Amino acid sequence: MGSLAGVSTVVESGTPLPDYDYRCPLLSLPMLFKTNMTNIPSRQAYLAANEALVEQWTARLGPKSKPRIGVVWSGNPQHGNDRNRSVPLSLLSQYFCDDFDYICLQKELRGTDQEVLQSIANFYQFNTELKDFSDTAA
Repeated sequence: MGSLAGVSTVVESGTPLPDYDYRCPLLSLPMLFKTNMTNIPSRQAYLAANEALVEQWTARLGPKSKPRIGVVWSGNPQHGNDRNRSVPLSLLSQYFCDDFDYICLQKELRGTDQEVLQSIANFYQFNTELKDFSDTAA
């Protein structure tokens, strides 16, 4: 979000707020901007990945032979509603087919996730190399 035009400061939840004239939580922006089905998706790009990281990840992923799909299947296990927000990879894996390459964007793996990942030939894992959302975007 820090690379958005017009954004001077992004404040992480839980950190002290700097002096400000106006404040709007990120998830309240759609209401403020009157977002509806007629104006999404935007015709104008507003987020872009860091070009240097794109080059690094392009080299790391290698030549593309099939469409690639990034996959994340679970969130924070400590979240009070985690059972409704996360899917066991073993259940999700039945939907993976040979027509695509799958890229693991999941940073933290649960119990049997690693075993399931190793059983899928076209699922590529880079979770230890993902530092933040800039890497994910690239």
